Amino acid sequence: MAPKPTTPTGCWSKVSPPPTRVAALNELADRGLTQRSPDPNERRRSIITITRAENRRLRRLEKILADVQDELLARVCCAGRRARLDRA
Repeated sequence: MAPKPTTPTGCWSKVSPPPTRVAALNELADRGLTQRSPDPNERRRSIITITRAENRRLRRLEKILADVQDELLARVCCAGRRARLDRA
């Protein structure tokens, strides 16, 4: 499932002051990681989405992570494994 689009405010609402958020979002867009488009419901806002290429990369990384978890937890029984992953 693809990540849901969010607004710049939604990305870092409690992490950094607005100028830092804008700079971070500009850097992500400059690197081709995200796309910014106008919010059809609010002219003053932008919608930030991950690019298709980065979405594909994210899926590959998620698969690698799952494979590593499988390898590391191979000796743990299924119930214990699920419990450990749920706590993480």
